[in-house]
Amino acid sequence: MSLLPFVAISTEAMKQIRKKGNSLTIIRHPSAGRYGYSGDKLDVQVKKPADVNEFMRIEQDGLHIYLSKNLSVENYEQLNIWMKTHFGILKKLSARITLYRRLIP
Repeated sequence: MSLLPFVAISTEAMKQIRKKGNSLTIIRHPSAGRYGYSGDKLDVQVKKPADVNEFMRIEQDGLHIYLSKNLSVENYEQLNIWMKTHFGILKKLSARITLYRRLIP
């Protein structure tokens, strides 16, 4: 059994998610880990995944959060989700791993 991380969602992001539904999908961003890109960059989508069996499900604050199984979530302790604003008009959900699990020898 893997330990699932705590998902911290900002108030503004929570409002946006509740407007569009109660399902949130978190997958690894395609550019994550490439040269010059952060390895912990994630992609967030406000929808239920087509194949639920490929995702781990967390229920938190009335939301259904689906984490991709190809993420190594046993190393993550906390994920943060917030609204990112571009040019003061365009808003997009962003996610990042903010706390890694400490390895206890």
